[in-house]
Amino acid sequence: MAAYWKAGRGIRCRRGLILLPRHRPDRGRFMARGYNWKFDIPPEIDEHSIAKHRVLRRYVENYIQILCLNPRRECLRLVVVDGFCGGGLYQTSSGEPHLGSPLILRQALQAGRAFVQTRRVEMGMHRPFDLEATLHLNDNDADAIKSLRAQLATCPKNEWAPTTHVTQLDFNMAAAQLITAYKHSRRSPRIIFVLDQYGFTQTTLPVMKSIFTTFPKAEIVLTFAVDALTNFASPETRELYRRILAKTGFDEVVSAERLTELKAEDHGAKHVIQTLLLREVFPQTGAAYATPFFVIPRQSRRGYWLVHLANNTRANDEMKRLHWQEHNHFMHFGAEGVGILAFDPVRLDETPQYTFDFGDIAQQRTSSALHHDLPKLVHDQFSAGTNVGTLLERIANETPATRDMVQQVLFELGRTGEIEMRTQHGRQRKHVDRLQLLDEIHPRRQFFLFR
Repeated sequence: MAAYWKAGRGIRCRRGLILLPRHRPDRGRFMARGYNWKFDIPPEIDEHSIAKHRVLRRYVENYIQILCLNPRRECLRLVVVDGFCGGGLYQTSSGEPHLGSPLILRQALQAGRAFVQTRRVEMGMHRPFDLEATLHLNDNDADAIKSLRAQLATCPKNEWAPTTHVTQLDFNMAAAQLITAYKHSRRSPRIIFVLDQYGFTQTTLPVMKSIFTTFPKAEIVLTFAVDALTNFASPETRELYRRILAKTGFDEVVSAERLTELKAEDHGAKHVIQTLLLREVFPQTGAAYATPFFVIPRQSRRGYWLVHLANNTRANDEMKRLHWQEHNHFMHFGAEGVGILAFDPVRLDETPQYTFDFGDIAQQRTSSALHHDLPKLVHDQFSAGTNVGTLLERIANETPATRDMVQQVLFELGRTGEIEMRTQHGRQRKHVDRLQLLDEIHPRRQFFLFR
């Protein structure tokens, strides 16, 4: 690991003792456009960003492990793109070093590969496996790229590592080059785009559309400063707001007039705008599933979304599971059961809509809400019956619950007779972990709307 800075001290690492300057970075190092990489002092990273990095690391590691469950698979071709990669090294508020997303993603690829290989050896499997991974690191900040190259130069040379490319481009240009490079590839790779942008204008709707049009199995992990976007909407700034929406490509779907008029209405309008963006804008990317949960900085009330976009319910579920693991840093505003986007401002005067922090109480409320919502959903939308897999796909965008949480509630509802649950052969499951995606779900014959 490269040197890091802490007042008047040194650290020991594999490269020996590194002496550290006696001064701390200026507190103004965090600028509106992002981190300042001009100095030989790594910028300070906030606690919520560290949690976000843990999610990225675990997601990539788990992604590799899940795709390689099939013992017959000998190779996984994976491309990871870090579109706004930064300089590769930060420090915490206490002066401890913290790797940036480029090196975290590099380590995640190494760990995922090692796990699959080790597991196969332990299982006595002789079929070889290798990860054919490429890591594209891009940032349009010259100082960030200079810092990143210095960090990459310190990485050990005698270990397996993904093929790494570093570019200094506007992300729209970098994305266009990557799409051209891979769309005619003989073997289409799996691609994950990590788009940790500053604000909300650096990643545009047309670019995300192009990604999913070209690579339907792609996934995007996007940070989006939705609070800043909604706070900016007002009749006084309508013309500037119109230009901002045009820059992002959102004006193809929603108008500045519509959003500013909503903002001018009664309390709750901010959440209505957020719901509108989720329901009307992000589906235009071509991704079927999204996890729009908030990251709340402790130094600011302005939260941003960590949006995961994918066309696969398993990927959607994995990201939800990681949010539950990092419950101290992620939040959701809205319903706990089915109806994740159903923030109704009328309810503000009646039933309070609690802040949902993915903690133990939130999990209890989610389970309780699912016990109420799922029987009604089955009765209203699947009167002829359905199966577990179809139901999970139907509600993936409508609940913060993971697949395991939903299946647990379905099992309990079947056991108490509030819905009918049975196998394809008409039998009852005795254990929740035996539920199958093709298990049948039917509304109870005498369904009571009010319980």
